[in-house]
Amino acid sequence: MEDLPVIGALVAFAAVLAAIQALKPVAPALGLVDHPGGRKQHRGEIPLVGGIAIFVGLLVGLPAGYGIVPAAAPLVTGMAALLALGIVDDARGMRGITKLGCQVAVVTLVVIWGGVAIERVGALPGIGTVSLGPAAVPFTIFALVGLINAVNMLDGLDGLAGGVVLGGFGWLLLLAGLQGQSLHMAVSGLLLAAVAAFLLLNARLPWRPRAEVFLGDAGSMSLGLALGWCIVGLSQVEAAVISPVAYLWVVAVPVIDTLSLMVRRVLRGRHPFSADRDHLHHLFLRAGFTPGEASYCLVGISLAAGGIGILGGLAGVPDWLLAVALLGVLVGHYVFIRHAWRTVGALRRLNRVYQDAHVNQVPVRRGALVGFYVAVFCAPVSVGLSLAGLALVYLATALDGRAFLADLRRTPLAGLALVVAAFLLLRGGVGAVEDHSLWTHLLPLTGLYSIPLGWWLLRLRSHRLWLLGALAAGLLVAFVQDARWGDLRAGVLGDPLAWGANARLGLAQVVALLLLLAIMLRAVPRLGRGWRARFALAVAGVLCVPLVIILVGSFYVTAWIGTVAGILVLGAGAVAFHYGRSEWLGLAGGVALVAAVALGSWQLVADQGPVRTAVAEPVQAALLYLDDRPRAAGEVHPATAERLWLMRAAAGELVERPLIGHGWKHPPARAGLLADGQGHYPGMLTTVAVGFGLVGLALFTLLFVGFVWTTLAAAREGVWPVSWALGLVACFTAAVTMLTLAIHVDHGTNRTMLILLLAAGFAAAFYRCGRGQGHEADVPSPG
Repeated sequence: MEDLPVIGALVAFAAVLAAIQALKPVAPALGLVDHPGGRKQHRGEIPLVGGIAIFVGLLVGLPAGYGIVPAAAPLVTGMAALLALGIVDDARGMRGITKLGCQVAVVTLVVIWGGVAIERVGALPGIGTVSLGPAAVPFTIFALVGLINAVNMLDGLDGLAGGVVLGGFGWLLLLAGLQGQSLHMAVSGLLLAAVAAFLLLNARLPWRPRAEVFLGDAGSMSLGLALGWCIVGLSQVEAAVISPVAYLWVVAVPVIDTLSLMVRRVLRGRHPFSADRDHLHHLFLRAGFTPGEASYCLVGISLAAGGIGILGGLAGVPDWLLAVALLGVLVGHYVFIRHAWRTVGALRRLNRVYQDAHVNQVPVRRGALVGFYVAVFCAPVSVGLSLAGLALVYLATALDGRAFLADLRRTPLAGLALVVAAFLLLRGGVGAVEDHSLWTHLLPLTGLYSIPLGWWLLRLRSHRLWLLGALAAGLLVAFVQDARWGDLRAGVLGDPLAWGANARLGLAQVVALLLLLAIMLRAVPRLGRGWRARFALAVAGVLCVPLVIILVGSFYVTAWIGTVAGILVLGAGAVAFHYGRSEWLGLAGGVALVAAVALGSWQLVADQGPVRTAVAEPVQAALLYLDDRPRAAGEVHPATAERLWLMRAAAGELVERPLIGHGWKHPPARAGLLADGQGHYPGMLTTVAVGFGLVGLALFTLLFVGFVWTTLAAAREGVWPVSWALGLVACFTAAVTMLTLAIHVDHGTNRTMLILLLAAGFAAAFYRCGRGQGHEADVPSPG
């Protein structure tokens, strides 16, 4: 029956709860209680029977849902042996070397009896699949014993080990279902239900501030074995949908924390298994987080890490890239712990911000904050989710409408945007525009949708670095999702489509790159004033590299031109604001980094890429067309010739009806079609000119000048840092350049990015006109 697995999970869930209630009264007599004192700071004696109850749930749920499963016998036997070992350790204590020897013996039994082994660890460029051969069994024993101890050492807070294991089994259940492995689906599903039942009595929840029961060494060791057994079994079959390297991300938090801690202990001349309070969760506690808050933070990080590995593996991200990224996380963790005196301070500030926000913010403002992060992160990934985030901000504006309208009346730039939007709407309704999609797609460019966002962004302006980080993370996810990893792994670097959807993401990539350059511009003069400037400079430099590589590989010339225009604006702004030597050094260093990465990437892709088609032929065709030889231009590069011909046609249409235009978004039939088969004018400049005439062009030009002037005025008056203001103006310039040349706002990603970009300009306008009115303090940021 198809319902039996669900019944098995429900039986396991109920059995765990019943077993805990039955074992709690007898736990003191068996010595299975944890006493407070020393490193243990809980209150009262807590029963150590969670692991026993989870094992009971597995034993009862397995036959109820799946019947007798002989293939699970090695795992069940190994878990029972580790459970007995853990019970003895919990009740009487055990020497570390003795416990380690018993673990090795149990794992050896499970590996040999069950026939599970890590025979391949992934694939490397130029080498292919890396097989372990005779070392497979010893390596598997070593890995499983390491994971058992990693989960055991993670069990230091209420709900931490259980929450991380729960998330791990959730990801493994998904993969088992994708691969059709019923045995691993059964084990993962039953243990998922069993651990969930245990967490109801172990995790800190609103209705119960403290744990009623602990997992104990018996539970942590047996669950570590089960987690490792599932990972090995799922990763080594022919039907595996992701590589073994990707599975490491599922257990990244316990494994990295344990490895880093052992390395530090050995370097200090201590035993690697000696107890201390240097785990990652201890830093959160020192920073003022409650045990529940620290546990939820780390469980969330573990879930996110698992998602990175699994979704990256499913998207086809190469094994070497996943491994390098995981190594980077390991190094980052080591540095984070190594400099605990600084990181604890940063965590303390983060906690203080959270507490202040939690106490002082009303739900409306929290909703706007969440909506902004969702909108920015999802803009490159999912238009629907990004619009949902914007809807949250709009809803928050409506609920706080009186204050919004009061500020709106004092902001001339918002009034200008409303005038431009009203002209488009009147021209579209009263003027009988032939293509109504013309004014609906142009409305985002008026800033009408951005006004309420800018009003909220004023309150969130201290979140600017974090919002930029959310955009960078969204671009990374979008690249992983869109790239043709098979081509990239095969070395086919010259195909623009292998680098993702450049026409959809080009504007977002250019905006992110220019803002990162603005961060470098601001960070270099502050390098001697603390670690934050060094950190910001390092992060900005690291994030610039993949952005430049993707832009070069995509051969998206429009994005290249937009980037150059933005960099020129940064340079002109530096001159206008009389920047000193250190600021110029920051700008020059950032531009040099971009140029070096671009040239290096060009060397890799130029031999394979459509260099002639993307660069040389369009230039040659343009020169021929300007020399009044359109037929020859069309033979060299038809798309460029037709684009120029359409521009000439648009100029003729403008002459015919210069004031308010024809209302056409698409060229009439006599104007022909573009080379790609989509009949439209090239770029928004010609579209506005034909559709709304000189009045439309003048209004949009005035609006652009208003955004630039307001942003620069905010910098001159000290409202905003000069580097951020220049970065925004550079982004405005790049966007207008790209809109003029090619891109349209028909696609949701470009439209959303323009809405968010204009919102930043409105934030400056609201602040200048209202002088902040205390808004910045409403929603503090971790920065």
